[in-house]
Amino acid sequence: MKYEAIHRYRSEFSVAKMCEVLNVRQSGYYQWFKGEKRRQARAKQELALIRIVEQTFLETKQTYGYRRLFEALIQKEVRISRYKVIKIMR
Repeated sequence: MKYEAIHRYRSEFSVAKMCEVLNVRQSGYYQWFKGEKRRQARAKQELALIRIVEQTFLETKQTYGYRRLFEALIQKEVRISRYKVIKIMR
């Protein structure tokens, strides 16, 4: 929560000063910021994967279960695990 506030107001105030006031380390903020970029990139990949699974499911007239859907995705050369297909289908 503190890091999000620092990130939101970093254009108005110094990051160093805000870290000092909020009693957090600057290195902690920058580490969080780096991780935030990774989380956003991973979320985009996840969304793309969900769209591919949904599209494949619709192409199969919504009759495939996770096993056949998993095999169809493998044939399309989509890198996905069986467990990920189950999770997305839920």
